[in-house]
Parts: sequence; C-alpha cells; structure tokens
Amino acid sequence: MMVTYLTKKDVENFMYNEADLRPYERGFLIDNRDYIMKLLSENHKHAFCYKKANGNVIAIWNINEMWAGVGEWYSFLSKTAIKEYPITLCKIARGYRDYLINHGFRRIQSTVQLSNRRSVEWHKWLGFKVEGYLRQYGTDGDDYLIMSYIKGLDK
Repeated sequence: MMVTYLTKKDVENFMYNEADLRPYERGFLIDNRDYIMKLLSENHKHAFCYKKANGNVIAIWNINEMWAGVGEWYSFLSKTAIKEYPITLCKIARGYRDYLINHGFRRIQSTVQLSNRRSVEWHKWLGFKVEGYLRQYGTDGDDYLIMSYIKGLDK
C-alpha cells in the first residue's frame, strides 16, 4: 500500500475499475469522465492517490484552488478502501488536510451530501465545521452542506 502523487494513468485506473466504485461515484465519474479527466489534469498539483500493492488505485484526494489560500477539496473512495482500510483512510485524509495547510491553504472547504451521514461525520472528525445548507444543490436535487476547515480555528 502506498500514497503517491496522482497521475493521469492513476485516474484512468480508478475510473475503469467500476465494480469497486460506490454507486454515487460510479454515476458521477462515469457520466462526467471527460470533465473529471480535465479537472484532474489541470488541477493536479496537490492530488494524491492511495494504491494497493498491485497498483490499483482505491482512493483519490484533490483540491481545486479557487484563489490564493482557498480551495475546495474532494475525494473519491472505493468500496474496497472504505471496507478494508477505514483507519488508514482516516489517517491519510488527516495527513492530506495538514499537507494542504502547510502548503499555503488557509481555508479548505467541501460540499457534502446531507443524506450521506457517514461523510458528514467523517468531515467533522477531520475538523471541518458546518457553515451552511445548500438546498437542492446536487444534480439529483439533494441537499448539501458546505463545510470548512480553517487554519487556526481547529481547536
């Protein structure tokens, strides 16, 4: 198992391993394959992935820098990653958050589907705070939360 910088080949590896994707991510990634490839290829300076020993990518983290010091973070986690490596994922995510803060980000934000309680609680565990609700925000009309981690306010 290893954490590495994300490459285009890694993204393709992850996206083509559809059987291991969670339903939301499968739909989003497959329906938006070209957009995701463009997004990750243009904004990959701080992108990382978690690979199994066989080279299969089971998790991706990235941030889209909106302007200096502010970014929207996101992750794609496979079913295998969540089921077999939950503690490792949590440690990597916390390390990634700290990496971003140490590389000039003062604010990291994330939009989290309100109905995905596990994701909401995970972000809270990582130190993110709820800032507000985004009603009917998702492509499916679901409600989302805007959550943020702000440097120095994590106490």
